[in-house]
Amino acid sequence: MRRLLCATLLAFPLLLAGALPAGAAATTWADAPPVTTVVDPTAYPYASSTPGPTDAWGFAVRECTSYAAWWLNANGLPFSRRVRGPGGLATFGDARDWDAAATAAGWQVSTTPQVGAIAQWRAGETSAWTTPGGGVASITADAQGHVAVVIGIDGSTGLATLAGNNIDGTKTFSIVQGVAPRYLLIGFPAAAPGRAPALPGAPALPGAAAGPGAAAGPKGAALAGHVVLLSRTGARLRPPPARVSVTMAGRRVTGFSRVGGRYRVTLPASGSWTVSAAVPGARCGGRRITVAPGGRRSLTIVCRRR
Repeated sequence: MRRLLCATLLAFPLLLAGALPAGAAATTWADAPPVTTVVDPTAYPYASSTPGPTDAWGFAVRECTSYAAWWLNANGLPFSRRVRGPGGLATFGDARDWDAAATAAGWQVSTTPQVGAIAQWRAGETSAWTTPGGGVASITADAQGHVAVVIGIDGSTGLATLAGNNIDGTKTFSIVQGVAPRYLLIGFPAAAPGRAPALPGAPALPGAAAGPGAAAGPKGAALAGHVVLLSRTGARLRPPPARVSVTMAGRRVTGFSRVGGRYRVTLPASGSWTVSAAVPGARCGGRRITVAPGGRRSLTIVCRRR
Protein backbone atom coordinates (compact mmCIF):
# COMPACT_ATOMS: atom_id res chain seq x y z
CA MET A 1 0.00 0.00 0.00
CA ARG A 2 1.32 3.42 -0.93
CA ARG A 3 0.47 6.62 0.86
CA LEU A 4 -0.72 9.81 -0.79
CA LEU A 5 1.67 12.46 0.40
CA CYS A 6 0.49 16.03 0.13
CA ALA A 7 1.93 18.39 2.71
CA THR A 8 0.50 21.79 1.81
CA LEU A 9 3.01 24.14 3.42
CA LEU A 10 5.28 22.10 5.67
CA ALA A 11 8.13 24.56 5.25
CA PHE A 12 5.93 27.48 6.33
CA PRO A 13 4.38 26.87 9.78
CA LEU A 14 2.85 30.37 9.94
CA LEU A 15 0.99 29.70 6.71
CA LEU A 16 -0.25 26.38 8.07
CA ALA A 17 -1.73 28.33 10.93
CA GLY A 18 -3.78 30.33 8.41
CA ALA A 19 -1.60 33.39 7.83
CA LEU A 20 -0.98 34.72 4.33
CA PRO A 21 2.39 35.80 2.92
CA ALA A 22 3.04 39.50 3.41
CA GLY A 23 1.02 41.55 0.96
CA ALA A 24 -1.11 38.62 -0.19
CA ALA A 25 -4.81 39.21 -0.72
CA ALA A 26 -7.76 36.89 -0.98
CA THR A 27 -8.92 35.93 -4.45
CA THR A 28 -12.52 36.88 -5.11
CA TRP A 29 -14.57 34.45 -7.16
CA ALA A 30 -17.66 36.11 -8.58
CA ASP A 31 -19.17 34.50 -11.63
CA ALA A 32 -15.75 33.65 -13.05
CA PRO A 33 -15.53 33.74 -16.84
CA PRO A 34 -16.46 30.45 -18.50
CA VAL A 35 -13.61 28.06 -19.13
CA THR A 36 -12.56 28.42 -22.75
CA THR A 37 -9.58 26.06 -22.85
CA VAL A 38 -8.41 22.82 -21.35
CA VAL A 39 -4.74 23.11 -20.56
CA ASP A 40 -2.22 20.33 -20.99
CA PRO A 41 -2.23 18.65 -17.53
CA THR A 42 1.55 18.16 -17.79
CA ALA A 43 2.17 21.92 -18.16
CA TYR A 44 2.38 22.65 -14.39
CA PRO A 45 4.92 25.51 -14.26
CA TYR A 46 6.71 24.39 -11.09
CA ALA A 47 7.42 20.83 -12.24
CA SER A 48 11.19 21.36 -12.14
CA SER A 49 11.31 23.76 -9.19
CA THR A 50 12.86 22.95 -5.85
CA PRO A 51 10.10 21.74 -3.47
CA GLY A 52 9.23 23.96 -0.54
CA PRO A 53 8.91 27.63 -1.59
CA THR A 54 5.48 29.20 -1.95
CA ASP A 55 3.88 29.34 -5.40
CA ALA A 56 1.89 32.21 -6.93
CA TRP A 57 -1.30 31.10 -5.14
CA GLY A 58 0.01 30.58 -1.59
CA PHE A 59 0.82 26.84 -1.65
CA ALA A 60 4.10 24.93 -1.44
CA VAL A 61 5.40 24.19 -4.94
CA ARG A 62 5.11 20.63 -6.30
CA GLU A 63 2.51 19.66 -3.69
CA CYS A 64 -0.92 18.41 -4.73
CA THR A 65 -2.58 21.64 -3.56
CA SER A 66 -0.24 23.75 -5.70
CA TYR A 67 -1.03 21.64 -8.77
CA ALA A 68 -4.80 21.95 -8.19
CA ALA A 69 -4.53 25.73 -7.70
CA TRP A 70 -2.53 26.06 -10.93
CA TRP A 71 -5.03 23.95 -12.88
CA LEU A 72 -8.03 25.97 -11.68
CA ASN A 73 -6.39 29.28 -12.57
CA ALA A 74 -5.10 28.00 -15.92
CA ASN A 75 -8.66 27.06 -16.83
CA GLY A 76 -10.03 30.51 -16.00
CA LEU A 77 -11.25 29.86 -12.45
CA PRO A 78 -9.66 32.39 -10.05
CA PHE A 79 -8.31 30.54 -7.02
CA SER A 80 -5.72 31.00 -4.29
CA ARG A 81 -5.15 30.01 -0.67
CA ARG A 82 -7.85 32.45 0.42
CA VAL A 83 -10.87 32.65 -1.85
CA ARG A 84 -14.11 34.59 -1.60
CA GLY A 85 -16.62 32.27 -3.24
CA PRO A 86 -20.34 32.75 -3.83
CA GLY A 87 -20.98 31.83 -0.19
CA GLY A 88 -18.24 33.84 1.48
CA LEU A 89 -14.51 33.90 2.31
CA ALA A 90 -12.69 30.62 2.94
CA THR A 91 -9.10 29.54 3.54
CA PHE A 92 -7.81 26.49 1.66
CA GLY A 93 -4.96 25.06 3.73
CA ASP A 94 -4.00 21.40 3.83
CA ALA A 95 -5.76 19.17 1.30
CA ARG A 96 -7.55 17.31 4.12
CA ASP A 97 -9.61 20.45 4.86
CA TRP A 98 -10.52 21.46 1.31
CA ASP A 99 -14.02 20.00 1.49
CA ALA A 100 -14.85 22.14 4.53
CA ALA A 101 -13.32 25.20 2.84
CA ALA A 102 -15.27 24.58 -0.37
CA THR A 103 -18.50 24.34 1.61
CA ALA A 104 -17.67 27.55 3.49
CA ALA A 105 -17.03 29.31 0.18
CA GLY A 106 -20.42 28.20 -1.15
CA TRP A 107 -19.41 25.38 -3.53
CA GLN A 108 -21.00 21.96 -3.74
CA VAL A 109 -19.29 18.79 -2.51
CA SER A 110 -20.40 15.66 -4.36
CA THR A 111 -19.71 11.92 -4.34
CA THR A 112 -20.10 11.78 -8.14
CA PRO A 113 -17.02 12.53 -10.27
CA GLN A 114 -17.35 15.29 -12.86
CA VAL A 115 -14.79 16.67 -15.28
CA GLY A 116 -13.27 19.80 -13.79
CA ALA A 117 -13.97 18.83 -10.16
CA ILE A 118 -11.26 18.50 -7.52
CA ALA A 119 -11.02 14.97 -6.08
CA GLN A 120 -10.29 15.10 -2.35
CA TRP A 121 -9.17 12.77 0.44
CA ARG A 122 -9.11 13.56 4.14
CA ALA A 123 -6.28 12.24 6.31
CA GLY A 124 -6.14 8.44 6.30
CA GLU A 125 -8.76 7.84 3.60
CA THR A 126 -7.97 5.00 1.18
CA SER A 127 -8.79 4.41 -2.50
CA ALA A 128 -7.93 1.74 -5.06
CA TRP A 129 -6.32 3.28 -8.14
CA THR A 130 -5.30 1.92 -11.52
CA THR A 131 -1.99 3.24 -12.82
CA PRO A 132 -1.21 3.91 -16.51
CA GLY A 133 0.82 0.69 -16.50
CA GLY A 134 -2.30 -1.30 -15.63
CA GLY A 135 -1.42 -2.07 -12.02
CA VAL A 136 -3.86 -1.65 -9.14
CA ALA A 137 -2.69 -0.05 -5.92
CA SER A 138 -4.38 0.77 -2.64
CA ILE A 139 -3.26 4.28 -1.74
CA THR A 140 -3.93 6.01 1.58
CA ALA A 141 -3.79 9.76 2.16
CA ASP A 142 -1.29 10.92 4.75
CA ALA A 143 -1.96 13.36 7.58
CA GLN A 144 -2.28 16.32 5.19
CA GLY A 145 -4.84 14.61 2.93
CA HIS A 146 -4.70 14.77 -0.86
CA VAL A 147 -6.32 16.50 -3.88
CA ALA A 148 -6.21 15.83 -7.63
CA VAL A 149 -8.02 17.10 -10.72
CA VAL A 150 -10.68 15.13 -12.61
CA ILE A 151 -9.72 15.41 -16.30
CA GLY A 152 -11.95 12.63 -17.64
CA ILE A 153 -14.56 9.97 -16.87
CA ASP A 154 -14.54 6.41 -18.18
CA GLY A 155 -18.09 5.99 -19.50
CA SER A 156 -17.98 2.19 -19.19
CA THR A 157 -16.62 1.93 -15.64
CA GLY A 158 -17.46 5.32 -14.11
CA LEU A 159 -13.85 5.67 -12.94
CA ALA A 160 -12.40 9.17 -12.87
CA THR A 161 -9.18 9.98 -14.72
CA LEU A 162 -7.20 11.99 -12.19
CA ALA A 163 -4.19 14.25 -12.73
CA GLY A 164 -2.06 15.66 -9.97
CA ASN A 165 1.25 16.04 -8.19
CA ASN A 166 2.78 14.08 -5.31
CA ILE A 167 0.53 11.03 -5.38
CA ASP A 168 3.40 8.79 -4.28
CA GLY A 169 5.50 11.21 -2.27
CA THR A 170 7.96 11.95 -5.10
CA LYS A 171 6.44 15.41 -5.77
CA THR A 172 6.07 14.55 -9.45
CA PHE A 173 3.12 14.43 -11.86
CA SER A 174 0.92 11.35 -12.33
CA ILE A 175 -2.26 10.34 -14.16
CA VAL A 176 -4.29 7.51 -12.62
CA GLN A 177 -7.84 6.16 -12.71
CA GLY A 178 -9.89 5.57 -9.60
CA VAL A 179 -12.59 6.77 -7.25
CA ALA A 180 -12.16 9.49 -4.65
CA PRO A 181 -14.21 9.82 -1.45
CA ARG A 182 -15.62 13.13 -2.70
CA TYR A 183 -15.38 15.77 -5.43
CA LEU A 184 -15.31 19.53 -4.87
CA LEU A 185 -17.20 21.53 -7.49
CA ILE A 186 -15.04 24.64 -7.21
CA GLY A 187 -16.14 27.29 -9.71
CA PHE A 188 -19.12 25.30 -10.96
CA PRO A 189 -22.20 27.41 -11.81
CA ALA A 190 -24.01 28.27 -8.61
CA ALA A 191 -27.30 28.37 -10.49
CA ALA A 192 -26.93 24.72 -11.45
CA PRO A 193 -25.44 22.79 -8.50
CA GLY A 194 -23.57 19.70 -9.55
CA ARG A 195 -23.15 20.75 -13.16
CA ALA A 196 -19.73 21.04 -14.70
CA PRO A 197 -18.32 24.21 -16.28
CA ALA A 198 -17.88 24.04 -20.04
CA LEU A 199 -14.61 22.25 -20.74
CA PRO A 200 -14.04 21.89 -24.49
CA GLY A 201 -12.45 18.54 -25.21
CA ALA A 202 -13.77 16.87 -22.08
CA PRO A 203 -16.13 13.91 -22.34
CA ALA A 204 -19.78 14.91 -22.42
CA LEU A 205 -21.42 14.13 -19.10
CA PRO A 206 -25.14 13.69 -18.40
CA GLY A 207 -26.51 17.00 -17.20
CA ALA A 208 -23.33 18.97 -17.95
CA ALA A 209 -24.17 22.53 -18.83
CA ALA A 210 -22.12 24.86 -21.02
CA GLY A 211 -21.15 28.14 -19.40
CA PRO A 212 -22.22 31.54 -20.74
CA GLY A 213 -20.64 32.25 -24.09
CA ALA A 214 -19.55 28.65 -24.63
CA ALA A 215 -19.70 27.45 -28.21
CA ALA A 216 -22.95 25.73 -29.02
CA GLY A 217 -22.93 22.68 -31.24
CA PRO A 218 -24.96 19.70 -32.27
CA LYS A 219 -25.70 17.40 -29.38
CA GLY A 220 -23.45 14.36 -29.37
CA ALA A 221 -20.99 15.55 -32.06
CA ALA A 222 -17.87 13.64 -31.15
CA LEU A 223 -14.59 12.14 -32.26
CA ALA A 224 -13.31 8.94 -30.65
CA GLY A 225 -10.70 6.29 -31.30
CA HIS A 226 -7.28 5.10 -30.19
CA VAL A 227 -3.77 6.50 -30.04
CA VAL A 228 -1.45 3.72 -31.27
CA LEU A 229 2.24 3.87 -30.33
CA LEU A 230 4.83 2.01 -32.44
CA SER A 231 8.51 1.41 -31.81
CA ARG A 232 11.14 2.52 -34.32
CA THR A 233 10.94 -0.95 -35.85
CA GLY A 234 7.14 -0.86 -36.07
CA ALA A 235 6.32 -3.02 -33.03
CA ARG A 236 3.20 -1.93 -31.16
CA LEU A 237 3.87 -0.47 -27.70
CA ARG A 238 1.53 0.34 -24.83
CA PRO A 239 0.91 4.08 -25.19
CA PRO A 240 0.96 6.42 -22.20
CA PRO A 241 -1.95 8.85 -21.77
CA ALA A 242 -1.64 11.24 -24.71
CA ARG A 243 -2.88 14.69 -25.64
CA VAL A 244 -5.22 14.78 -28.63
CA SER A 245 -5.80 18.15 -30.35
CA VAL A 246 -8.53 18.93 -32.86
CA THR A 247 -8.45 22.28 -34.69
CA MET A 248 -10.87 24.10 -37.01
CA ALA A 249 -10.43 27.68 -38.25
CA GLY A 250 -8.20 28.59 -35.32
CA ARG A 251 -10.51 26.97 -32.75
CA ARG A 252 -8.73 24.29 -30.75
CA VAL A 253 -10.30 21.52 -28.71
CA THR A 254 -8.13 19.26 -26.58
CA GLY A 255 -8.77 15.87 -25.05
CA PHE A 256 -6.63 13.22 -23.38
CA SER A 257 -6.43 9.50 -24.00
CA ARG A 258 -6.84 7.02 -21.16
CA VAL A 259 -4.98 3.88 -20.24
CA GLY A 260 -4.81 1.74 -23.38
CA GLY A 261 -4.77 4.75 -25.69
CA ARG A 262 -8.52 5.25 -26.13
CA TYR A 263 -9.65 8.87 -26.39
CA ARG A 264 -12.87 10.82 -26.89
CA VAL A 265 -13.20 14.49 -27.84
CA THR A 266 -16.52 16.34 -27.76
CA LEU A 267 -16.66 18.82 -30.64
CA PRO A 268 -18.41 22.21 -30.23
CA ALA A 269 -19.37 22.36 -33.93
CA SER A 270 -19.59 20.25 -37.07
CA GLY A 271 -17.27 20.82 -39.99
CA SER A 272 -13.76 20.00 -41.16
CA TRP A 273 -11.32 19.42 -38.29
CA THR A 274 -7.57 18.73 -38.28
CA VAL A 275 -6.67 16.00 -35.79
CA SER A 276 -3.27 15.48 -34.18
CA ALA A 277 -1.82 13.91 -31.03
CA ALA A 278 1.19 14.51 -28.78
CA VAL A 279 3.05 11.63 -27.14
CA PRO A 280 6.37 12.41 -25.38
CA GLY A 281 9.31 11.09 -27.40
CA ALA A 282 7.20 10.17 -30.42
CA ARG A 283 6.09 11.65 -33.73
CA CYS A 284 2.36 11.39 -34.43
CA GLY A 285 0.55 11.49 -37.73
CA GLY A 286 -2.44 13.75 -38.27
CA ARG A 287 -5.25 14.07 -40.75
CA ARG A 288 -8.23 16.20 -41.67
CA ILE A 289 -11.73 14.82 -41.13
CA THR A 290 -15.26 16.12 -41.56
CA VAL A 291 -17.88 15.67 -38.86
CA ALA A 292 -21.54 16.10 -39.77
CA PRO A 293 -24.02 17.87 -37.45
CA GLY A 294 -24.76 15.55 -34.55
CA GLY A 295 -22.39 12.98 -36.02
CA ARG A 296 -19.69 10.77 -34.59
CA ARG A 297 -16.38 9.85 -36.20
CA SER A 298 -13.79 7.27 -35.27
CA LEU A 299 -10.11 7.83 -35.97
CA THR A 300 -6.94 5.93 -35.03
CA ILE A 301 -3.89 8.16 -34.56
CA VAL A 302 -0.55 6.45 -35.15
CA CYS A 303 2.56 7.66 -33.31
CA ARG A 304 6.10 6.31 -33.76
CA ARG A 305 9.03 6.55 -31.34
CA ARG A 306 11.74 8.91 -32.52
